[in-house]
Amino acid sequence: MEAGRAKQIASGFLKVNNCQVKEMDGGLLVQYHGETAYFVRESCFWPFIYRISGAM
Repeated sequence: MEAGRAKQIASGFLKVNNCQVKEMDGGLLVQYHGETAYFVRESCFWPFIYRISGAM
């Protein structure tokens, strides 16, 4: 994932309850309810976020 895009996405999720997203090594580190996931590709990140938000 392009680092600038990762940073933009991470900053957008800073205010979401129980979900922390941090830019890390060109990807995104997501912490949600004690679980941790790391996404290198944005295409894998979005389905995860939609699922935990209840959008899917």
